Amino acid sequence: MAEYVGSERRQDIQRRLWQRRDWISSTPGVSDGGTSLGVLDPARAGWERLLDIAHEDGILQFLFVDRDACERAVATNLGAEWKTIVSSAHTAAADKVLEACERVIAAAEVPAGWRHTSLFNPTESQIAEVQALNLETGLVPYPAFYARSESVPVVTTCLYDDRGALAATASGAYRFHPASRLAGHLFGAKLSVAPERRRMGMGKYVNAIMLRDSHAQLSWSAAIEQATDDNGPALSAIAACGLAPVGGLTSVAATVLDEAELD
Repeated sequence: MAEYVGSERRQDIQRRLWQRRDWISSTPGVSDGGTSLGVLDPARAGWERLLDIAHEDGILQFLFVDRDACERAVATNLGAEWKTIVSSAHTAAADKVLEACERVIAAAEVPAGWRHTSLFNPTESQIAEVQALNLETGLVPYPAFYARSESVPVVTTCLYDDRGALAATASGAYRFHPASRLAGHLFGAKLSVAPERRRMGMGKYVNAIMLRDSHAQLSWSAAIEQATDDNGPALSAIAACGLAPVGGLTSVAATVLDEAELD
């Protein structure tokens, strides 16, 4: 298990998020994404502070925003060297999500001997397994403190095959300030399926289990998830669980990093 994960620069970002946790938790305009700072309302957060963080971290995540307006703000405030990576944003109210998830779970053809568990405070070995699978599938994993719900409440769902190997995982973070525009929303992310277990419908299944179990623990009012337009499996899993695109809104990662996997 790695307390902080990825390149040295990525680990530095995670350390700074931990150091900023008191400011983040008291500021409705931002949220702790575990691997980067999420921005919901730059005016409420303060552009001066955001600029300092941007130049320290090299990345900011703008959540559920108008793409054109966000890209103009990035160019104006951060500069032309900052690139943007856009993800489609999806959401639905809890009742719709849970109804769709139950259909996915009922229809899933899970092989005999497979089991799942949803963890609020995973062990070191469980965190290590999830981090390894995230890395294998091209995601920046959550640092250990985040997975242990020490920053915000996080539920991690793990699906194990009949040999006890991790076949798929997904996480849900209850990360938004109660006075923010995304108050009460769960942020679903880190959906990973082992390469040898793909094309079995297990991505949809583990995402549905995560959403169902996290609601039982956290009673969120709505869920949000995001994916780039070229990530067909993730988009399929999101849609199967009842989440739909938000009209006119996207999520935009502004970065100068060489790699900027989205939360």
